[in-house]
Amino acid sequence: MENKEITTIESGAVLKGSNELHTLQYFYNKIKPYLKVARLDHWFKNVFMLIGIIIAIAHNNIPIGIPLIIKGCVAILLACFISSANYVINEIYDAQFDRRHPNKKFRSVAAGTVTVKKLVFIDIILIITALAGSYLIFNWEFLFFITLFFIIGGIFYNIPPIRTKDLPFVDVLGEAINNPLRLLLGWFAVTNSNGLSLISIIGYWAFGATLVTAKRLAEFRHLGDKLILYRPTFRYYNNNLLIPMYFIFVLITLVTFILLGINYNSRLFFILPLLIIFFIWFSVLTFQKNSIVKEPERIFEKKLFAAYCFLTLILFTLILLYK
Repeated sequence: MENKEITTIESGAVLKGSNELHTLQYFYNKIKPYLKVARLDHWFKNVFMLIGIIIAIAHNNIPIGIPLIIKGCVAILLACFISSANYVINEIYDAQFDRRHPNKKFRSVAAGTVTVKKLVFIDIILIITALAGSYLIFNWEFLFFITLFFIIGGIFYNIPPIRTKDLPFVDVLGEAINNPLRLLLGWFAVTNSNGLSLISIIGYWAFGATLVTAKRLAEFRHLGDKLILYRPTFRYYNNNLLIPMYFIFVLITLVTFILLGINYNSRLFFILPLLIIFFIWFSVLTFQKNSIVKEPERIFEKKLFAAYCFLTLILFTLILLYK
């Protein structure tokens, strides 16, 4: 009799656990399309804020401790919220174009698996959280640049009548501005001093422009003239234009890095060969057939390249912080 009771209890526990798992799975399936719109797999791009944090620490002799680490992590998280808010806006306004793209037609808004009203609500929550957190935790400079990050990345880039992503060349130059904004966000996350050099801002912008141009080049090499249906700017782009643009931005990045080494920290010249290797390797990836560069979130598929970037960042940090 006791065995039957135990078996019944155990069966009930298993059934309860199964129902809970089923409920969680059901809930996850419901929110999954919305998570895809927020593109959490693109959050890694905000790692570029780390350079700003590292430079600020080195330049201002800021002591490293748990509070500083927590503050840096919170700053990156708030930037990730703004990034997701911008991606939501992007997907809403790009839906008509995404439906013409062989891969992007499966995005949540284009495929009709989400409702725009709910997305707008999520977007408002993300923006309020990021701006309120910036106001309560950080300085006015951080609040200003995270607001600018949203305005440039979300409004100017995506929403008519400005919508810079539909303007040839402006789309590359405008999207690249997000890179120095991340640099400034990293800097002002840990200090409110104004010691960040103009050369570093220009160099970081050129580096961002290199990555954006490489993405356009990889997209063009993959789909060619068919991209006109998806992105109007490709009426003006081709290999003869994008390839020189790409190498000009690479050159500007390297020149500004050399100037930083000459004017601010000669130890940066130890990183220069690694930076050159990065560009050579990245160029090889860009010119590959069906290149992953056209989808930056897939960069981790190249584990060796990702590990090389990580180790270079660590070496850069050690060189800059070494006294």
